[in-house]
Amino acid sequence: MTELTYEQLKEIVSIASEKGLFDIVTVAAPSVVALFAVWVSYLTVKRHSVHVTNEKVIEKDVEKLYEAADCFFEYSDAVGLFFSMQEKRFRRVIALDPDDEGFAHKVNEATGAVYSNFSKIHKTSFLLKALGQKEVADLVDAYRSQSIILRKSVYELSQAPSEEAIKSFLVNIAAERSNLEAMKNECLEEIAACKGRIKGSVG
Repeated sequence: MTELTYEQLKEIVSIASEKGLFDIVTVAAPSVVALFAVWVSYLTVKRHSVHVTNEKVIEKDVEKLYEAADCFFEYSDAVGLFFSMQEKRFRRVIALDPDDEGFAHKVNEATGAVYSNFSKIHKTSFLLKALGQKEVADLVDAYRSQSIILRKSVYELSQAPSEEAIKSFLVNIAAERSNLEAMKNECLEEIAACKGRIKGSVG
């Protein structure tokens, strides 16, 4: 048997203990794969978390939008009833048909409803602005302003209800109410369109 010298034995041990690139990759690969899997899981969870958060934001904003729409409906319905009752009231005056107690009560209720719902139209505008829908809020503000102008004309007529003034009012009120109704419908259409914009604005 050939005896190995010390130097030869040392070289064999050295060669045996050396690791090539393949050996390193073989050892490290499982750890790298595990780390990659953890990283992908983290990204997936994070992405899902962001998606869930965005959905909650959208849901809350849509709830506020529905609240704004409800407030607008309450005010606009009250305004519509008010002008309807006032028109009937002045037509009865022209016809010399005195107000009965039941009709007078309905007129007073309609008047009170406008005042009690006045804060609702302000809330509509505020909520829309808070949702970033300023242009729609401006339409609502314009509707409110026009309704106030018409209510003021009714009040002034009530203070001095001459036959000529009442007849002039009755001639113009149909067109004024039609214009107000058109403004109302535009507001409602734009409020409805806000839902799509809100959903598209949150990434």
